[in-house]
Amino acid sequence: MVVLRPLVAIRKNCLECSGFSHGDAKYCCVVECTFWHYRFGLRPTTIMADNKKKHLLRADLMEKTTNMTWQDAENFLLQNSTKEAEQ
Repeated sequence: MVVLRPLVAIRKNCLECSGFSHGDAKYCCVVECTFWHYRFGLRPTTIMADNKKKHLLRADLMEKTTNMTWQDAENFLLQNSTKEAEQ
């Protein structure tokens, strides 16, 4: 009998539920599901930390490639991320 780690088991369950479609699991709309926050096989805090790192790297790159200040680049990215979330 194979014993899976809890996060791996949750990811497997989410893939099964979505018909083994990674895209459907990623964009799952069943937010009432107990496993919804864990559907990537990671803890939600890990995902948030990775997103913050990506956001900071993008702001740094924008500062270097445009004439924006780092703060302007960060504000620009925050505004665009909230617009995308609203859509």
